[in-house]
Amino acid sequence: MGKIRHSTKEAKKQAQHTPKEKRAAKQLKKHAGDQPPLLPPH
Repeated sequence: MGKIRHSTKEAKKQAQHTPKEKRAAKQLKKHAGDQPPLLPPH
């Protein structure tokens, strides 16, 4: 008879974002301050 393995490890969760989506979000965050404000300071 063969040995039966009982894994205590949880099933791997699906990633929330694809690597491409992660890069896009990072770029947006990085360049968020590059745009001039819409209203001039008083």
